[in-house]
Amino acid sequence: MKITIDAEGRVRIPGELLEEWGVAPGRSLEARVERGRLVLRPVGVEGDPFAEGPTKPDAEGFEKAMRKDAEEKERAREAFEKALREKHDIDLDKEREERDRWT
Repeated sequence: MKITIDAEGRVRIPGELLEEWGVAPGRSLEARVERGRLVLRPVGVEGDPFAEGPTKPDAEGFEKAMRKDAEEKERAREAFEKALREKHDIDLDKEREERDRWT
């Protein structure tokens, strides 16, 4: 793909190249000349949570997710059992009348 330098020395990188490269407009680049070629490289953005992210998967990620899921299930089970133990003030006669009325 051929691109042109404008009168002010700017180069517009076409969107399809940016997309293929994985770079969005506004991103900072490092520029240098190597063996007579212009080399551009994305620079980490300050505050970018992915700039210094892990380079490989978290080996214990699955186990962590499973432990978290088990903890949430245990809390739900405890809340359910607590609700079952609590005294509920239900007027059985009134409930029967209501049921009979709707059936």
